[in-house]
Amino acid sequence: MPATYGPHSSQSAERPTAPHRWPCRDQPKAVRATALLQSKIILTQLQFSCACIGLNLIRLHQSKINSVK
Repeated sequence: MPATYGPHSSQSAERPTAPHRWPCRDQPKAVRATALLQSKIILTQLQFSCACIGLNLIRLHQSKINSVK
């Protein structure tokens, strides 16, 4: 009996947290949404930085061409 009573007692101890689990079920969606937003922001920042690097490289290349002329 003590072996079957042990897990049963832990379940009864978890019962007060059962109503609290409902917001937690919606939480992963919010976490996923914020993670998606953050990844999109990071991607746009990377795109902008890559564009800036590309523009700077083009400017450097043009300035080298102009200096050679």
